[in-house]
Amino acid sequence: MKKIGDVLLGARIRKIRNDMGYDQKQFSEKIGSTVSALSNWENGRNKPKDNTLNKIAELAGIPVNELLFVCLHGFHIYLPYG
Repeated sequence: MKKIGDVLLGARIRKIRNDMGYDQKQFSEKIGSTVSALSNWENGRNKPKDNTLNKIAELAGIPVNELLFVCLHGFHIYLPYG
């Protein structure tokens, strides 16, 4: 069963990737991962390790905590991670 935090984090990673104009292959190469792993994260099947979150944040030019932060219907929510 997927956890809501994993699904939201995956959606956040997908949005960042799309906003940067990368396809999954390009993005996974930039962060030193595989397309399969990236697909799993984006679909909420699992989540990246801390060092990979750092690489994603660095590539996007944002702090790591911004990856774990979403705004839903005006509520600011930090995603559970760990």
